[in-house]
Amino acid sequence: MKKIILLVVLAGICLTTFSQNANFIITGSSLKLINTGGVKLLLHNTNFENNAADSSVQGDSELILTGSNEITMGGLFANSFHNLQIDKLGSAVILGHHLNISNQLTLNSGNVDIGSNNLNLGTGNLVGGSDSSYIKTSGSGVMKRYLTRGDQIFPVGNASYNPAVLTNTNSSSDTFNIRVMDNVTQDGSGLGFTLPFPFVKRSWSVGTSKTGGDNNVSIRLHWDKEQEMNGFANAVSFMVRHDGANWEKLGSILGNAFDKNSHTVKGISHFSTFSISSHSELISNILQRINKVYPNPFTSSFTIEIASKLEERAKLRLYSISGNLVAESTMELKIGLNPIQMKNLDHLQPDNYIRMVENNQQLFSKRIVKLL
Repeated sequence: MKKIILLVVLAGICLTTFSQNANFIITGSSLKLINTGGVKLLLHNTNFENNAADSSVQGDSELILTGSNEITMGGLFANSFHNLQIDKLGSAVILGHHLNISNQLTLNSGNVDIGSNNLNLGTGNLVGGSDSSYIKTSGSGVMKRYLTRGDQIFPVGNASYNPAVLTNTNSSSDTFNIRVMDNVTQDGSGLGFTLPFPFVKRSWSVGTSKTGGDNNVSIRLHWDKEQEMNGFANAVSFMVRHDGANWEKLGSILGNAFDKNSHTVKGISHFSTFSISSHSELISNILQRINKVYPNPFTSSFTIEIASKLEERAKLRLYSISGNLVAESTMELKIGLNPIQMKNLDHLQPDNYIRMVENNQQLFSKRIVKLL
């Protein structure tokens, strides 16, 4: 097929408007908007589909998406724009492929739902970002930004706007990625068993392209009061991070009176999933681990061997896979190895269950199987 390149080179402004419910499709050809004076391609309630490998909006050119109808932006290839402006009047732009923006993303109204795709802002600028216009991370996709020194906001959220601010205090730069999940699960993935403790019902997955661990980053997370679980106490809350096996407390700082629903933690070089909890005051620094659980599967009882460095009280709870508490016991731990038995479980239906052990510092959880 013959390749056609559309070049628009103007010193003025070019507005191209498509009617409501139209489709703007690039197929078999390339669209290139290149200029020095602000060419604007305006699509009103119009889907954008890129099926040409090297299409782009370059130079000072800008794509503006307007209207009140939900639209899709996808095609066979990722979309690349110099400037992208979202004016969707409370509706959404649904990504069907990755999106790259080289200069500026403007969020005036409406969300960009990235789903399983990535939105890469790179070194570009961000204008806007609010409760009514943010990057919606409804799937596995992430928002990416390149951090040099200073603050960078990630205007992300899922069911609500829950932005994160990253501050790079290191001399080296790096690309960071973030997505928000609307729950807190035992494995930190957002897909496993939802923890029934007083958390903010949000978790932020933060990643980096650097693997050397020489980052020095501050992270500030924001939430709203209606996202707090029953029993959550803001005054004694703190940030937590999933270390790959369990949730651990971080020495974070609660926001001031003007920003009381935020926490900031400094000096982070290991990135994972973060959340906010007030489950306990967590004033002790106890190392505790579970040596073994037996039998697994069980029929009427099972035993957990817990190693503790201090004498303290801990709780053993058993939850159904749907999150209902089905059994509970309190134990007084001694220094050393403690075998703890949970009995009289004959009445439970054969199924998978989640057993949790918690003390003042850590929460351990894992699946266990009940037989007939």
